[in-house]
Amino acid sequence: MIQEREIRDRLRAFLRNDISQEDFRSWLTGSSWNMHRDSSDAARRRVGAIELAFAEYLAGDRSTAELRGFFENLLRPTESIEVELSPDPASLLLRVRPISSVPLGDLVLA
Repeated sequence: MIQEREIRDRLRAFLRNDISQEDFRSWLTGSSWNMHRDSSDAARRRVGAIELAFAEYLAGDRSTAELRGFFENLLRPTESIEVELSPDPASLLLRVRPISSVPLGDLVLA
């Protein structure tokens, strides 16, 4: 099992240059093997985002600065805002609830 706290701690160590990229990737690969069995959804999403970012970096689609910036964003807390419209157009009910801190991209309202 890999916990979200462990992922954040190792990611911080990598960004501080306490561990190398190779060591971070090696730890992540070994620790996330079979994580689908017993890790939280948030941990699985975070690992998936990190692995995708590394794949894009290795393919040349992300620079080192972009990779590090993406990882820094993964450490920033985010919140989800749930908006519920009532039948009365004069009132708007907003409910705010925290979710996983994995930023998945920009919110686009269409």
